[in-house]
Amino acid sequence: MNEVFSALREILREHESSLEVVKDTEVEYYLNSQLKENGKPVFFGMVKGTKAKVSFHFMPLYFHPELLDGTSADLKKRMQGKSCFHFSKFEIDLFDELRQLANRGFETLKREGII
Repeated sequence: MNEVFSALREILREHESSLEVVKDTEVEYYLNSQLKENGKPVFFGMVKGTKAKVSFHFMPLYFHPELLDGTSADLKKRMQGKSCFHFSKFEIDLFDELRQLANRGFETLKREGII
């Protein structure tokens, strides 16, 4: 699972300089916006590893489900709920697609002034 966790964490790390790192451990990586809405930072994303899987939580999807337009059926199969993906093995093609999705979500929140 370490390889999966590391690959997914790198997707979020690409945006780290514009966000606040809340937690960065061997099993959890958590980012919030630096700007606050209603006095609280906005949750951006998190990668969390367990023995069986690694979860990639990406909150921009919760507010902007249209970001999923054009997403492959294979990546959508990994979804749990509105904004979380689960992986149990390294899947470079899906991780590349997830990186593109994360970039679109980041740019969307940036345009909205949240980031």
